[in-house]
Amino acid sequence: MRVSRSIKRLCYTLLLLIRGDIPFAEAISKLFTKLGICVRTRNMVSEVQFIGRLKKREPVNVKDLRKAFSFRFMSRREREVTKAICLAINARVSGSEYKSLVEQVRKLLEENAKKVSILWLTDAEILAMAGGLFVLAGDIRQLTVRRMIKKYEKKKKVKTADENILYICYMSLGENEKAAEVFNRARKSFNDNHKKNRQWMHNVAKKEKPPRLTAFESESDKIYAQMIEGKNIAIIGPSAGELDVDEILCDFDVKILLTYRSMDFLTEEMQKCGVDVSYYNSDRGGKLSEKDEEYFEDLKMIVFKSVVSDFQKKKIAEGKARKIQGVTHPFLFKESGATMLQRVLADVFCFSPARVKVFNANMVLSNEKYYKGYDSENVAKDRAFLWCSCGSHNIICNYEITRFWHGVGYFEADEELTEILTLGTKEYLHRFEQQEQ
Repeated sequence: MRVSRSIKRLCYTLLLLIRGDIPFAEAISKLFTKLGICVRTRNMVSEVQFIGRLKKREPVNVKDLRKAFSFRFMSRREREVTKAICLAINARVSGSEYKSLVEQVRKLLEENAKKVSILWLTDAEILAMAGGLFVLAGDIRQLTVRRMIKKYEKKKKVKTADENILYICYMSLGENEKAAEVFNRARKSFNDNHKKNRQWMHNVAKKEKPPRLTAFESESDKIYAQMIEGKNIAIIGPSAGELDVDEILCDFDVKILLTYRSMDFLTEEMQKCGVDVSYYNSDRGGKLSEKDEEYFEDLKMIVFKSVVSDFQKKKIAEGKARKIQGVTHPFLFKESGATMLQRVLADVFCFSPARVKVFNANMVLSNEKYYKGYDSENVAKDRAFLWCSCGSHNIICNYEITRFWHGVGYFEADEELTEILTLGTKEYLHRFEQQEQ
C-alpha cells in the first residue's frame, strides 16, 4: 500500500518530537499545519540567523535552512534544488561567477516543475531573493503562479484564502478580467474585517478608482481628508534625482516627503519645493521625541506607519499627527511587507485626491540609493543587507502592485519612474541584479 507524502511527513514530525530534535511548540505547529487545522507560520528567528550569515559573507547550506521557511520537510528533489540554490548564493555572495550555477538551478526546476510543492516554491523564491538571485526569484514566482492557477482552476469550490492567491496570480499575469471574476465569485464569503481590502481588489482589477475612506479613526484623519480630497498631491521620494521645481510649485497643492528631518537635510531643489506632510516608517517614527518638535513646525501633518511611543500618541491627540491608513493585507504582499512608497500611495488614495504624482522614486534602480542627507545614519549598509531587505520587503510584490496602480491611472510618475514601471517584472529584476554585481 502506498503511503501519501502528508502521512510520511506527519510520522516524521512525530518522530522528531519523540527524539527531542525540535521544540514541542514547533512540532505541534507543523502537525496542525499538515492536518489543515491552522496556517503555516514561518520561523522568523531562523530566517534572521540565515540572513545574518549572508551579511557576514559566510557560506550557507541546506542544513542552515532546516528550521527556517518550509525547508525542514523536503522531498529528495526539493532538497536537490535547494542545495543548488545555496551553491549559487554562496558564489554570488563571495563575488565569484554564479550565473552558470543559476542555470543549473533553472534546469533542475524545469525537470522537477511538477514534482516540487507549491509551499516549497514560495519559500524558494524568498531564499533566492535574500541571496541576491533576483532574476531566479522571478522565474520561481512565475512557476508558482502557473502551478497555483492550474491547481485552483480545477476546483469547483475554492476557499476564500485560496481566492486571494488566485487573484494575485491573475494580476501578476496582467489578466485583470479573470481577477475581477475571482473577486465577484468570492465576494459573498468576505467578512467585515477584510471588506475594504477586498474592495481594493475589485477596483484595481476593474480599473475603477480606489474606495474612499469613510470611517475616520481619529480627528487627524478628518483634518487630513480636508487637506487631500480633491487636491493635487506631489509625493517626493528619497531617490537622488532632479526635480522640476516650477512644476511642483505651480501644479500641486500638497507636497509629501518621506522622513523629513528639517530643511538642513534636504537638497536645494527640495527646499524650494517646500514640504507640507511627512511620512515616517516604524523605525524612524519610533525614535522621534520632544527634541524634534522644532522642525515639526514646518509640517501641516505628520503620518506614522505605527504608533508605539508616548510622543507619537501625544501628537495624534493634538491633531498634528495620524496613523497610516490603506491596504496592507497579505493579499497584496504575500510573504512580504510593503515598502513606504506603496504604503504612502495606498494611504493617500483613501482620501480621494484629484491627482497624485510621484517624483524621485526609482525602485532602488540606482547605485546611489538616496539623496544626500536622507539616510545619513545608515550609509554603510552593505549589499548583502539590501538583498536581505528585498526578501522581507519582496521587491517583486512591491514592483508589481506599483505597476498595477500606475497602469490603472491611480497615480502619475516622473519620467524615470514611468520608464521603470513599463519595463515589466522580468526586465526590472534583470536590471536590479546587474546593478548589484
